[in-house]
Amino acid sequence: MLIEKPIFQKRAESAIAKLRSEGIEPTPEEICWLNHAAGKCIRPTAADELCFIDLPFPCGNTLLWPLSIGARIWLEGVGKPWLKGMGDLEKLGVAFAMAHSRNPEFLQKLTSCWQTRFAVAKWAAGRNATLAEIFEAVARAASPEDLDLVNIEFKGERRNIASDYGDVLALLCHYVDPDPEFWMWRASEAYAAAMVRKISTAFPEDRAVSDDHVKFIAVSQFNLVMAEIRKAHNRGGKPPSNP
Repeated sequence: MLIEKPIFQKRAESAIAKLRSEGIEPTPEEICWLNHAAGKCIRPTAADELCFIDLPFPCGNTLLWPLSIGARIWLEGVGKPWLKGMGDLEKLGVAFAMAHSRNPEFLQKLTSCWQTRFAVAKWAAGRNATLAEIFEAVARAASPEDLDLVNIEFKGERRNIASDYGDVLALLCHYVDPDPEFWMWRASEAYAAAMVRKISTAFPEDRAVSDDHVKFIAVSQFNLVMAEIRKAHNRGGKPPSNP
């Protein structure tokens, strides 16, 4: 009988050695976290099958869809800045974006800070689910794996997130489907990443396309995990857990 055995990623092994050289002994949970994040750098998406279907996750009287690229751009560029410091409302903004992930007309109408805050609060008030149930649904919709989602604040300077997806959309429109609207709003980030991965392996070397963008995001996330572990140990605390 063949039984799957998890692989301890070299990137995680090196990171753990680095942390130990700094006097930080990662907990078993942190080692698991690093290994998972390192695995994403090699295989940035869990969607490695020929057939990938985006399915919503039920949450009370609504459905939460995996974030589309358009919804991600809205959330990072509009939703999070305008909901920052609003407590539970800030966290609910992610669920709100997922619920409207396939509805660009609705999201694009939210053009002011107070309008956005009111829309998120009104949406949350109409859900027949507790805050804990909504946050759990967000985690389940974001990943089919049994994972917590941790919000790590990123303080570094970066370009507009919309520009991050330019090469991805160009590749997908050229090689798969020429409709940018589909890739922006009707497919999830995970599906788009899976297709980029497929494209990168489907052509001979002389016609190879790069999936560096997807890998860059995964490596950036791995570095954020490293920074969060350092911060947790420096403050004598533990890694954050899902609310």
